[in-house]
Amino acid sequence: MADVRGDRMAQVARAVAAGRYRYTYHGAQQRIARRIQRDDVETALANGAVIEDYPDHRFGPACLVLGRAASGEPLHVVCSLREIVDIIYRLPAGPGGMGAGLPHKEVAMTQASADRCSVCGARLKAQHISYTQELDGQVFIVREAPADVYPKCGEQYLAPGAVDAIQELIEHGGLGRAAEITHVPVYRFPQVATGR
Repeated sequence: MADVRGDRMAQVARAVAAGRYRYTYHGAQQRIARRIQRDDVETALANGAVIEDYPDHRFGPACLVLGRAASGEPLHVVCSLREIVDIIYRLPAGPGGMGAGLPHKEVAMTQASADRCSVCGARLKAQHISYTQELDGQVFIVREAPADVYPKCGEQYLAPGAVDAIQELIEHGGLGRAAEITHVPVYRFPQVATGR
């Protein structure tokens, strides 16, 4: 199994080094919320090891990689095993983090088409989306962000450069660069009787 996981890790590292990767919408939100830079993710995937296999992930066969950022911080990154690697999400490493108590399974290597959705089967379409991010108790909206979207199921992917630009706007843009300021209603979920 170590050789198979090593082969998977090499596949992911080659794809990332060649720029053949993208972020799911959720993956982008996780990266920005944790203030992780692109270089940190790329470094972790270049020096990481596959520690869990997820053959039945909704994005198709995927794996959990444990690697280290340039700062030495351990990173867990869940990514697909496709021609273009999908960075699905990233969570802190450590006890109780990703992979804790999950069964190890074998995953077949795949060269699944990166432009076809593994769930709905639709082809990607380039679109502009409204990207929302909550950070430090504030909600940020970035309109007209370039993304690839599966029109049938609505799954959205962002290129690393698009995530970099969004992160730069949110972290360093300031209100002076905002195209508009809007008020966002905030609700508390109502207490619902469970009938117990």
